Amino acid sequence: MNKPVLKLKDLSIGYTKRRGPENTVLSGISLELFPGELVCLIGPNGAGKSTLLRSAAGLQTSLGGAVEFMGEDINQLNEKDRARKISVVLTERADAGMITVFSLVSLGRYPYTPFSGKLDQADVDIVHKALDDVGGADLAHRGVNTLSDGERQKIMIARALAQDTDVIILDEPTAFLDLPRRTEIIGLLKKLTRETGKSILLSTHDLHLALRNADKLWLIGRDRAIHSGAPEDLILNQDLEKAFIGKGIYFDRLHGSFVNAFEGKGRAGISGSGLHTVWVKRAMERAGFSVEHKEFTSFKDLSFYVLVESSEEEPFSCTFSTPEESSHFSSIWDLMFYIRNHYTI
Repeated sequence: MNKPVLKLKDLSIGYTKRRGPENTVLSGISLELFPGELVCLIGPNGAGKSTLLRSAAGLQTSLGGAVEFMGEDINQLNEKDRARKISVVLTERADAGMITVFSLVSLGRYPYTPFSGKLDQADVDIVHKALDDVGGADLAHRGVNTLSDGERQKIMIARALAQDTDVIILDEPTAFLDLPRRTEIIGLLKKLTRETGKSILLSTHDLHLALRNADKLWLIGRDRAIHSGAPEDLILNQDLEKAFIGKGIYFDRLHGSFVNAFEGKGRAGISGSGLHTVWVKRAMERAGFSVEHKEFTSFKDLSFYVLVESSEEEPFSCTFSTPEESSHFSSIWDLMFYIRNHYTI
């Protein structure tokens, strides 16, 4: 764990034109990926995430510096040797035709098979284990074109596992998935790093999942510098919000999420405990109120006050109060509907 498996040394990436100067996307990149790490590469659209991943995998020639795998320059390796060290899952959904899941995952064995591509029993066993590791054993004989997006992504990860590399690089592996499937895929990748010791580097636009699951973030800032550290470090030193901040949004460092910066509607108070109180407070903040959670003895400087009376095991119940009135509500929708009509949210 003390030595990086992949090392980017003063790397410059971009594109070489037939005529004219090079188009440099990022430069001065020095980063390390350690065994058993799940690293998420994040940054604004167009920041160069895909270019960085392709350069790190040796699929695109870098403009300067080096990418080293265990001390070896990957750009000096032939295609088959490189494929035994780093496997790649790209964003594009390839047309797999009528190929079966087993056959697609078997393609991961190409760096190890003879020219004929024939699998021996050891190869077959590795393919079956890769499918089992992603929970796809029951899909082996299905046609790839019959799979859902979530199932297809699992199978692409299984193909990378069958390639038996120490590093797996994925470009936006959750791009076409709904929220539950995105959570499932990131959870699977995290599980694989823990159980296999493989290093996984992926790009993502899903900041919530990255913050909750990554061991480390590689963050491309607006200044084109790359910041590396634990998600919590990048939150506390404000690198994360500086990279993504824009007009009308701000980063809530307490909850680790970006929120709309609504024009303030005033201060509101809330008291109570448990899950019901958490979500009432969230609804009031979403409506644009600055919400203080404590017991109140007066309405000084408050637009209104909400007492949540129910616990998680009980039907929802709360009391809305101002100095002039008091009303009872049995759902958060009813409460917020009343507030919208009285406070011009």
